[in-house]
Amino acid sequence: MNSTKLSSDHRLILRYNLQHTLPGETSSAKALEASISNLQSILEPWIRDGMLVPKNVLGYVLSKNYQSGISLQNLCGKDILVVNQLKEVCTCTGSNFELYLSRIKKKASGPTASSGYGYYGYGQSGDENHVMEEVEEESLHITKLVNLNGEALRADAANFDYENLINDDPFDGASTDEEDYDDDDGYMTKHYRASMVVLIPRASRFQFILGKLGSWDNDRNECVLKYMADLGNITSESSSADWEEMKKVCELVLARSESDRRSNVLSGFSYKVYLLVISSIIDLDDKVLLERTLPTCFSGPEYQPLVAKLREKNGPLWVLASGIRAELYISTVRNFANRCETIETLSQYQVETGWSFTQYELALSSRAPSLCVSDVAQLIKVAKVLPEKRIIETFLPTIKLCLNKHQMLCSILTHISRSLSLSDRTPQSLDLVFKEIWSGNINRLETLNPRDWPGDISFAEGQAGYDSRYPPDSAWPQRKYWNVAFVVCRAYQRGMTLELELFFRRLCHQVQSAQLDSFNDKFMPFLKALVDSIRNVIPIAFKAPLFKQLFQTIVSSYAIRYHADKPVKPQGWTRDIRGCNSNCSDCNLLDEALLDPTRKKFVFYLNAQRRQHLESRIFSDVQNRLIKTSVVKDRSPHGLVMEKTGDVFAHIFRIWSLLAKETMLRIEMLGEDVIEILPRRTLLQSYLNTEPPQNSKNPLHPRLWLPPVAIRLVALA
Repeated sequence: MNSTKLSSDHRLILRYNLQHTLPGETSSAKALEASISNLQSILEPWIRDGMLVPKNVLGYVLSKNYQSGISLQNLCGKDILVVNQLKEVCTCTGSNFELYLSRIKKKASGPTASSGYGYYGYGQSGDENHVMEEVEEESLHITKLVNLNGEALRADAANFDYENLINDDPFDGASTDEEDYDDDDGYMTKHYRASMVVLIPRASRFQFILGKLGSWDNDRNECVLKYMADLGNITSESSSADWEEMKKVCELVLARSESDRRSNVLSGFSYKVYLLVISSIIDLDDKVLLERTLPTCFSGPEYQPLVAKLREKNGPLWVLASGIRAELYISTVRNFANRCETIETLSQYQVETGWSFTQYELALSSRAPSLCVSDVAQLIKVAKVLPEKRIIETFLPTIKLCLNKHQMLCSILTHISRSLSLSDRTPQSLDLVFKEIWSGNINRLETLNPRDWPGDISFAEGQAGYDSRYPPDSAWPQRKYWNVAFVVCRAYQRGMTLELELFFRRLCHQVQSAQLDSFNDKFMPFLKALVDSIRNVIPIAFKAPLFKQLFQTIVSSYAIRYHADKPVKPQGWTRDIRGCNSNCSDCNLLDEALLDPTRKKFVFYLNAQRRQHLESRIFSDVQNRLIKTSVVKDRSPHGLVMEKTGDVFAHIFRIWSLLAKETMLRIEMLGEDVIEILPRRTLLQSYLNTEPPQNSKNPLHPRLWLPPVAIRLVALA
């Protein structure tokens, strides 16, 4: 366009975006007004009948694909006219539609046929050209959704159906943007991209924007936050349409949330989304929706502003003022611990006396069959707050079935004992529970099985103490017996001597037939744990006949039954018989050589099989370095040389001494409080059968080291 230069004033230049129109078409203002009126009359039935259009969405593919950026400002040509007319309809009075822009991708797949090869010369090859024979599968997918200003609402929105397109076939004759070919299947996939304007009823816009978002989608939370920010805060001056829209948004978010089965806490969106949604529910004053969100309100400190808002709006007793059915909500919480925590939280908003007691009883009765050791800590917390009457009438009968499990029984006794030790003032109800359970189940505690008792119990109540993720170490049984001993001390403090006498009597009965491993791994560690507990809790109990008899019985049985008499050195020989106790001539010769105190070395000329037989007879002596063997080949058959290199009696005495040392060390570990009450004539009487060796400070043997306490015991005996 050419123009002359101006010497003064200004020139107005109008630039037109012209397009060719069909004969009879016009773009006059009057025609445009009629067109908009026509379009509005077409959309009115859709407003009245929400099911008129499948999935409540329509799309119109624009004539140009706007790759750099899509917004109303960037549109050109016919696309401006179409979108502006739709925008005019959406802003008309009484219209309930929203307009968005989007990018859409079409994917078409099908088998291919070869179009032949080009000429490449000898030994050369090239890519083959493929032509799709037919389309077997095709789909439309919205890859980006924006508002008219170009602000992204979400990416990867959802699939889009062909029946929701206004255009007949917008991709007919279009060139592909990308092609993929699979050599194995012979399939080709073609990708087409275009821009589209989307028309959605206002009532369905949020559901369309949220689409099929899963918890893994990155823009899930941003989509909800941005949409609710556009809606704004709900106040008394807001329109009824805004109220309804906000309610639908809240309902949809709750419907898309995943509720934790144990606590009913909402999950799937960020806490910022739930803060905004629940705050809107409070503004809406919707009691039904608020009940569904209560577990989330009490699930963490980040939601405390919601509780503060409820209290500010409805007063201290906001649960009652809001009309929330607390009992109905509590009944939906499946996990026992979470249910009790909910009762404790909501009880501060109740005015009815005993409301929490009744709710605890309902929780117990409904969850009693499924209670396990992980619920014990919470059971103890409930028992602390219940009055004595409810303990007798409800609590004890309800948990009676649970006590059939040994681990449950032992865990409850342990937790109560620990709880009593942590309290300066013993709750009477907890004391009652301990006495009833101990006295009523003492017959079932006849075996001392460490697997029935919990291990480490955190002072922060809530841990079961039966952690099986890691294999038990050497200290594992000892930790178990500490809890058993602690329970015993608590029972003695409560004056339950008859039950303890029965418990100790059965332990002593087990001792009479116990193997050595049981003493080392069970009874002696239990005594050590019991001594430590008595020393820390009730030191005066060492003088009680009940405990004195227990210590004397177990320690005496351990020392006498499993420690042999002191070995006596033979007078005329220094070796044991090693023969096979038969008429075997070779074994008889071997025994003669072993019994002869004057001969230190022997040679047996035998064939290989007979030599091997003798070697098997003296194998243990060779292992203990009491005999040394070799083979001489100075004649045939070869000779087996047997040389005495050690004293058999010294070896036997050394083993006996080590066992005596171990026994006395285990006894000394119990401490002088126990050693003073042990029977001195019974204990270690086997050590006094012979005179001690001459010039020995140790009354047992100069090579045997014993603790000072053990030496003093022998001297006193």
